Amino acid sequence: MNTKTCGLTPSLTHMLGEAHKIAQRNHCAYVGVPHLFLALLEDNDGIASRILDNVPGDPPIRIALHHAVLESINPTPKPKPTPHAILNPVNTEAGQLGGTPSEVWDKGMPGKASL
Repeated sequence: MNTKTCGLTPSLTHMLGEAHKIAQRNHCAYVGVPHLFLALLEDNDGIASRILDNVPGDPPIRIALHHAVLESINPTPKPKPTPHAILNPVNTEAGQLGGTPSEVWDKGMPGKASL
């Protein structure tokens, strides 16, 4: 791409390149707003970083934003529930009602119409 014909400044061209690298690092097929925002946050000499570095907070707001945006584009996978984790509350409740889940189902819930 010829930046002279597109009217892009060298710093904008650099920022778009950094956003593209961030998208690739995070296995994204496109460059989106989060990647551009991360590129701005990672540019230590940029105006966004200088402004955010002057905002008080613990952790520093720039670091907190960086982690939040990274999490939004690359969320931590949640573990899949095991059958035991799903059935344990069912078995507990059935035991409190005086039987196994299938026995409680066959009797119908007290005060509720059975299917």
